[in-house]
Order: sequence, then structure tokens, then C-alpha cells
Amino acid sequence: MTLDDVITSLGIEESYETLRIEWDSSQQSMPKGEISYLSDIFLVESANVLGYPKKIIGEITHAAHRIKSSQAHKALFWHFYHCLYDCPNYSRDNLRKWPSISTLKSSLQEDANMFYYVVLLSGTPKITERMENISRMRSIPSVVIKDTLKDMVSDLDVYKKEHGGLPPASLGFRFYTNFGGEYFRFGRLAFHINAFKGLIRVFQHRNNGTVIALAKEGVSYLENGQLDGPRRKKRQVIFGQQSLL
Repeated sequence: MTLDDVITSLGIEESYETLRIEWDSSQQSMPKGEISYLSDIFLVESANVLGYPKKIIGEITHAAHRIKSSQAHKALFWHFYHCLYDCPNYSRDNLRKWPSISTLKSSLQEDANMFYYVVLLSGTPKITERMENISRMRSIPSVVIKDTLKDMVSDLDVYKKEHGGLPPASLGFRFYTNFGGEYFRFGRLAFHINAFKGLIRVFQHRNNGTVIALAKEGVSYLENGQLDGPRRKKRQVIFGQQSLL
């Protein structure tokens, strides 16, 4: 399908500029018949690899059936699969601009909540292959890779309560960070290997070695070292002390 046809059919006109990036190449690579990544067998196996509970797996396969029934939704799904898994230089900023869950609800209703889970699961074989390669290159124990693959399970309820499902920005975080070799789960601890971008200045005393950190004016941190602010306060009202990166 042409991009214009898909956008008109699904009512996602505001995403035109973002979706036109790689659209032609994605449609050229789209399978002519059934897409195996949308089959129940594939999605259930992939969801089990990532540790998803049975309830959400049922919702995911239901959404996949809805996607398969519409040529426009299939074309959009394949475009997102292609951008994530076949375009190594695809920008994370572009991903954040993909149609929101609320926008997709105009055509998918409640199945829109699971749309981006289907997109994520469609690349599970490539995700696991990537993580296994990282394990070999960095001599990371397989148990760490296994824990990392299942890391997002603890946040499924948070995504559901806040967004109804997995929003594009969170999909980007999981794909580029969790499964990008920057982030690893070891038991109850998570390690994010990345440049520190906190709004602080750190000083070390030249004589006794004492180190102090001063926050930028207007920026405050909690006792546990996490950034404070309106977004965190909102989460605490909804989820108690639970936080989500």
C-alpha cells in the first residue's frame, strides 16, 4: 500500500513526515502472503522467551489477529518491523514520533494497547541473537543475558496503568537500551553502561580527596540518588514509591 492510503485509512495524518522515512523500502521487503511474525505460534514462543505472563500473551495474539485482518495495519506493522530490525541507522527520535496508542485506537480500539508489543516481539529472534553476540564478545554470563531479556516484565503493569500498553518512547528505550548492549540485569540489580547526563557538578578536594556533588540550580535529587521532579511525584501518587525508567 502507498503511505497516503495507509495514513488516510488509519487516520494518522500527523505522522506522515516520520512514516515516510524508509516507507518505500519497507513495502518493497514486505512478504506477499502471510507474515509469520504475526502467527500465534511465533508470538507465544517469543513472549515466553521474554517472560511475559499468559494474560498479556492472549491480548497480544488477539491484537495480532486484528492487524492481520487489515492490509493497512499489516503495512504499518511491517514498516515498524523493518525500521527497527532491518535499518541499523534508524533514528530513535523518529521512533518516538510513531503514532501514539491513543491515535491508533481510532482504528484498532483496545487492540491498540498491544500494537507495539507485537512490533517488539516480531524481532525476538534478532534480539536474542544480538544479546548472545554481546554475551560472547564481552564474556557476560548467559544468566545475565537471560535476566536482561526478561527485565521489562516487572514494568508491564506500569505501562498498562499509565498508557494502556507499550508506548513508542518506551519501545525505543527497551530496544535501544535494554537490547542494545548498554543495559544489563543481574538479579534485582540493573546496570546501565552510559555517559552520566545528570545536571550536577562534581568536585574533589585536592588535599584530602573528599568528593562532593552539587546540583544545578533548580534541580533536586532524592536520598537514593534519583532525580526528583513533577513526573516522579505523579508516579508516586499513582504507584506509591514505584519508579520506571
